[in-house]
Amino acid sequence: MSFKFSNKVVWLFSMEQWTDMRLSKHHYASALARAGNRVFFIEPGNKTSKQIKITEVEPGLKVINHPLLARGWGKLPYLFYFFLIKREMNFLKKALGGFPDIAWCFDPLRVVELNVLKNSLCIYHPVDQFDEKMLTRYPLKTKIAFSTMPVEVEKLKQNGFKAFFITHGLNPTFANFAQQKLAALDVESVNKTQTELPIKVGFSGNLLGEAYDRETMRAIIEANPDCEFHFWGKTENPKNYIRLGSYAPEFITYLKASKNCVVHGIASTEDLATGLNEMDMLWVIWKNTSHPQWNENTNPHKMMEYISTGLPVMCHYMSIYKDCKWLDMAEQGATPDDYLLLFKKVKHKAWQLRSCGSGADKEKLNFALSNTYENHIKQIEAFIYN
Repeated sequence: MSFKFSNKVVWLFSMEQWTDMRLSKHHYASALARAGNRVFFIEPGNKTSKQIKITEVEPGLKVINHPLLARGWGKLPYLFYFFLIKREMNFLKKALGGFPDIAWCFDPLRVVELNVLKNSLCIYHPVDQFDEKMLTRYPLKTKIAFSTMPVEVEKLKQNGFKAFFITHGLNPTFANFAQQKLAALDVESVNKTQTELPIKVGFSGNLLGEAYDRETMRAIIEANPDCEFHFWGKTENPKNYIRLGSYAPEFITYLKASKNCVVHGIASTEDLATGLNEMDMLWVIWKNTSHPQWNENTNPHKMMEYISTGLPVMCHYMSIYKDCKWLDMAEQGATPDDYLLLFKKVKHKAWQLRSCGSGADKEKLNFALSNTYENHIKQIEAFIYN
């Protein structure tokens, strides 16, 4: 009998809290709930609260905000930290009515909690890069592991995991837009649109993150006053949570003050999908860096959503997309001048597509629609069964 994610109790561990700005782990939680499972989305431990808070956000899906009882990860000896984690998991067990059938961990850092859940099917799924040294210091035992990066899959295998590659998924809201655009492309008569309006350039992501090449982005914004730059993403850091990355309020202040920039802040999935699909082109630029998490091997979640719009996309070099014909990607080691030239090229492409009345690419849309979260869950079921 094959394995199915149906009628299961799932604890999904996340390093991000539940907000309107949804990432892979949020969309997996929703997809699992839609498939008929009872899903508990467990946020990172809250340092100040002493009470557990349970909030139902969707049918079958509850968000768990809980006090951080197990402190000292990365500093304490494994056995001592394991004792603290065991206390924390028993605290959750009492609050949630028992241990889960499935423990699905998206947190690349605090992963050792799965060792406590001996009778659960444990899945390690770091969609960000992880620290191999910590897997040695805090040995992790799981049934299976997945990563959105082939390089990380190999690292997992070298560390003894049964590991597979699963790229980022596409949520139903973006999929609906892609399906609508695909249907529109099949209509013979295409209406031309106005070409004198400014080219709209969209960006989605955590504006507080340290990965972005803000200087190059600023140079492009100032060199293209005829474009209208739209930004969706986090601009303020929530209190009481561990902050990852650097906070750069001066860049956000600059964007808000720029005449050709619009800062939308955090948006719901529906508003984000609507906004990005109304753009003429999309972009993202990361620094040339060897940072352990933000580098050329990283597979940003936003790329699948970008591709699903069918629009021209300008981006930094990413090894996973090196042979992808649907992205206008910079070369390795690109300079600010290289990015300025690339932006000019993609802007012209966006203008041409808009002037002929077709702002989407059919192959892009079909590729994105083949990667819905429902399809990924079926893939993972097959990997678990085999």
